[in-house]
Amino acid sequence: MEERLASRQAAATDMPQALQGLRVLDLSETIAGQFCTRMLADYGADVVLIEPPSGSRIRNQGPFDPWQDSAPSLLFFHCNHGKRSVT
Repeated sequence: MEERLASRQAAATDMPQALQGLRVLDLSETIAGQFCTRMLADYGADVVLIEPPSGSRIRNQGPFDPWQDSAPSLLFFHCNHGKRSVT
């Protein structure tokens, strides 16, 4: 039983992703836009978030991490997981 599960998991990681090879530039400044491009990244696209020098406005929106002094925006981390970022 465990061997079957291990072979299925190995096969799943070898599968190509639907949007592999596609590059997307994320110029959005809204939650909806950044979440949409996160979904593209989840399907394998290479997403690059282009931020202004001051950073994305979403970096200052809550909720914030209550256990850290710098209080990073959890919303920003959620919307931009799997992306690269350029200023």
